[in-house]
Amino acid sequence: AAIRARQLGASKIASIIHGVEQSKLSAKDAVRAATEGTMLALYVFDKYKSENKLGSIESVSFIEPEDIQSEDLLRGIEQGNIISNAVQLARDLVNEPPNVCTPAFLAERASQIDDDANTDVSILTEPEIEDLNMGAFLSVGRGSTRKPRFIVIEYNKKLLDKVQPLVLVGKAITFDTGGYSLKSASGMSTMKADMAGGAAVIGALQAAGQLKVPYPVIGLIPATENMV
Repeated sequence: AAIRARQLGASKIASIIHGVEQSKLSAKDAVRAATEGTMLALYVFDKYKSENKLGSIESVSFIEPEDIQSEDLLRGIEQGNIISNAVQLARDLVNEPPNVCTPAFLAERASQIDDDANTDVSILTEPEIEDLNMGAFLSVGRGSTRKPRFIVIEYNKKLLDKVQPLVLVGKAITFDTGGYSLKSASGMSTMKADMAGGAAVIGALQAAGQLKVPYPVIGLIPATENMV
């Protein structure tokens, strides 16, 4: 519906909250799902386009039933926005061309999420990676002029002594030539997406901090080009 509204030139959308009675969802969960669905459906990566031919939706409004508390709706919308923004961040990183989204670029973008008081980001460079004897990781990008980065994102690490963390590992090959077995020309165009796992982890840690999840979350992202 949101996509069709944009196609018709609409700039504002209003909708009732679906799913509360039919699926027994809470009002908060229903409006969160509606927020996520709308924002992700309208996602477009047009950073490098000079003209926006799609138009844009400026606002989305949800009509509040009389028997639903406004606080529940506002919290659901807030959560939907946080989750959608995290997914869109991951999509943006994947859609960037590989000459832009290098290991250093990915590390810099990950560093920007440590504004949250409970999130710490550490970036290991080549000498530090060597000190940890990560020879296999280093060998993958040995032929590239762009040096690798090992990104560590820790949320709520003050609880590590008390609670077992959720650990997310995201592969971040910012461009995969195929190494010794070079891919064909037709297979090269999507090889910039071989860092999607790392992008997903960056988005997930951003969401964890903003949602204030009550347990530690650690993200480990080895970022390099495959230029063996």
